[in-house]
Amino acid sequence: MDHKCIACKSCIDACTQGALFFEDDGLHIIREKCNSCGDCEEACPSTALTLVGKWWSSEDLFHDVEKEKIFFDKTKGGITVSGGEPTLQSEFLLDFLKLCKENGISTALDTCGYASQQIYEKLMPYVDIVLLDLKVFDSDKHEQFTGVPNQTILRNAEWISDYVNQHGKKIWIRTPLIPNYTATDDNVRKIGEFIVNNLKNIPEQWDLLSFNKMCEASYFRLGISWILKDEPLMTKEQMEHFQEVAQSTGAKNVKWSGLTKKEGTSLDEVEKEEKRLSAQDAFDHMAKVFKKDEALKLEEKVVMQYNVSGPGGGTWQLVLENGEYKISKGESIKEVSCTMSYDSLESFVGLRNGTLEPIQAFMSGKVKFSGNQAIIQEIGKIFPLGKGN
Repeated sequence: MDHKCIACKSCIDACTQGALFFEDDGLHIIREKCNSCGDCEEACPSTALTLVGKWWSSEDLFHDVEKEKIFFDKTKGGITVSGGEPTLQSEFLLDFLKLCKENGISTALDTCGYASQQIYEKLMPYVDIVLLDLKVFDSDKHEQFTGVPNQTILRNAEWISDYVNQHGKKIWIRTPLIPNYTATDDNVRKIGEFIVNNLKNIPEQWDLLSFNKMCEASYFRLGISWILKDEPLMTKEQMEHFQEVAQSTGAKNVKWSGLTKKEGTSLDEVEKEEKRLSAQDAFDHMAKVFKKDEALKLEEKVVMQYNVSGPGGGTWQLVLENGEYKISKGESIKEVSCTMSYDSLESFVGLRNGTLEPIQAFMSGKVKFSGNQAIIQEIGKIFPLGKGN
């Protein structure tokens, strides 16, 4: 918010709840008073304030998703419901998943497993694949780190595994590896043994997700101090070690993914590298991989908008016309072909240069898109993701 705020205080005048105030360090929001009316967003001339989230009916959300069915059919893809925790809105979720399945759209449920079994019993007939988090095996530590014990999660994991096995569906287990919390040999080994023994090795895949700082932008927006802010990324060697520990339990198809730092890099060097990160890194990559022959295939002018949240973020427009392109920074506009929204600068740069996997980015909500899906596909051909040459 701070990098866009021009201190005009129009938002304060617009707020009827007294939820906004200015101090020397900028604008502050009293979350307990805010009723999410959106008046401050409407009044803000610089788009520094953004109301995150939107009220949907299950029917309206389905009709929005249905527009992309041709793309889903072509790529054998579908939709993933995630969060937060989607089962907290189970009735809405049930209606939405039913509509998707009735119309031939594949569905995935991304869940922490902390809900009643009855909720999963209602949802599972309309889910093709479950992405289930198993973070901490020791229940006392799980409660210490997350606020709740894990018995419910483990029971649900067993029930879901049996269900997908009996009904020809799939389950993937995912474990985020966070230094001093989940990234220990003992924790990984015990989760692996649980997968093999209690889940009968039914999960098709076990993903180890390296610690990252992509949530920092969310903490920043909420004005909350993040205790892991100064924690460095894990190294490739550390991730490969945990993969070996996981594989030693007999669990199948163990993979790891995510950003890592080079072995031997100091914390100061990591921080300096992060500070050097800029949106220009992404645009430099785009210039490097630009395919003019693909751009010339566009039949009309295309305007792509990039919205990047958090420190170093902003709004940029990419204009493609007659085989040429131009990128400019400016205010958010509505007359665009499609929009890509990123939760942080790290996500924006990482998706472009290949350090952030596209599937992980979209499934976790770090990157979202809206607008013409066909245009997004074409832009993907013009500016391929990945490391380039």
